[in-house]
Amino acid sequence: MLLCGSCQRARSWSCEHCENWEKGRLREICERCYWARPDEDEHVALKEIRRLDIVWLGRDEVRVHTRLRDLAGSAKLALPLYARKAWREHVRTAGR
Repeated sequence: MLLCGSCQRARSWSCEHCENWEKGRLREICERCYWARPDEDEHVALKEIRRLDIVWLGRDEVRVHTRLRDLAGSAKLALPLYARKAWREHVRTAGR
């Protein structure tokens, strides 16, 4: 998996501070990490964390991002918190 510079730094920091990296370096543990398999991860550096890195590319996607940012501002919430709240509500009501 190719990573952008920011994600590569986040991966590097996660691995450098992972208990497995510091003590055991067991490959089986690394293979279940987000940084090894983002679609099948069980942990990030042995912590119960899930990541979703999104890049908004192109005029149409940037417009959606801008609208989302504006909605977050109107709700007086940080954009990541607003997005998680919106997704949580969507997942909760999906399939009804």
